[in-house]
Amino acid sequence: MTDKSTIENIFSTYDLSDAVKEDIRKRSVQAIALGNSSAAVTIYTTSTAQPQGGISTFAMQTRYYSYNNRNIKEDLIYFTTLETGFQTVASGTTADDYAKAIFDLGTIAATRSGNVLLGAAVSLFTDAVSAFQAFSTLCSCSAQTITGSVSDLVQINVRYDINTKYTYVESGGQYVLGAITERGYIHLVNTYEYHVVNGSGKSVSTTQYVFKSYETPNDATAAAKAIIWVGDPWVESLKTKVNGTSVYLDY
Repeated sequence: MTDKSTIENIFSTYDLSDAVKEDIRKRSVQAIALGNSSAAVTIYTTSTAQPQGGISTFAMQTRYYSYNNRNIKEDLIYFTTLETGFQTVASGTTADDYAKAIFDLGTIAATRSGNVLLGAAVSLFTDAVSAFQAFSTLCSCSAQTITGSVSDLVQINVRYDINTKYTYVESGGQYVLGAITERGYIHLVNTYEYHVVNGSGKSVSTTQYVFKSYETPNDATAAAKAIIWVGDPWVESLKTKVNGTSVYLDY
């Protein structure tokens, strides 16, 4: 994912749609910016019997099939070991107050019809405490000694895999994109906090392992959406809501 020349070589060798290329380029730029050399992409298309460009934790093949008397094609793209990078979810003199309300993350499917909450929220800390409580415990300081400062902040990084499915419908002798859906797997969440304690800055870092899978509402039945939205694709994507804030982390 961090070798641009390899990715462009794959694009020139294999017949990939513009939507697939755009997705791969976007995630490659993100991986390069984060210095994430572990990020990988695996491409299954009708012209590639074996994975190209990386390894996959899944074992599905792209396929042609018929649905409601329409010919359907799917391209499956697997992105593994991606990260959001540390995103600031609270900062400044109000960071302490926000930290008291930050307990967990909610996984969201963004669709044309709006956001859909998927499953139960994921706790950021082992004891299901708030970010503020976790900081107080780990720095061995009382809440009374933590004072608001312009330099205070709370940051979160999520490590995940994404399986993006591109579903096409045969129309006018060619396959036209009709739906993009996703499945995701969250490995872990890193949290970093910095607060001023008794006049001095202190920082705490934690890691919470998650190991949970999610899928957008129509991933299993994407052909039904693709037939309706062929040429103007129905798009579903996964993202995370940092509960207690208005911040979303895109995958």
